[in-house]
Amino acid sequence: MIDGIPPHLRSAYDRLMNSADSLATERIRAERQRHGDWDTRTEIDDAFMDRLAAMPDVSDELRAYAARVAAGECRWEEIEWRAAAVPPEIAELRQSRHFVWFRNPTPRPTPVEEDEAPYRFQWE
Repeated sequence: MIDGIPPHLRSAYDRLMNSADSLATERIRAERQRHGDWDTRTEIDDAFMDRLAAMPDVSDELRAYAARVAAGECRWEEIEWRAAAVPPEIAELRQSRHFVWFRNPTPRPTPVEEDEAPYRFQWE
């Protein structure tokens, strides 16, 4: 096929063919991508929060909550509604477009009303 191309068009033909090969390679790579691989943000999870709390320059609120997490009293994903004062680092992480807050958080427990007596069957 290259024999029928005039010599003054060969370099343009070579560049076009190289571009087509590059495009085919990128198409194959794109097809191999999994659905979640497109998101390049850093996912915040328990390990990330543990590392953040271990840093020397974090707020006292974050250190106090880390101690509660270590004691098993609460979990990191619950920090916004369980902490007495939400640490400033949490607000920064939530507002940043470079981070994804816990992808599959555990749903917040619904409070159970203690006033109501359980239903009882009346036996005759």
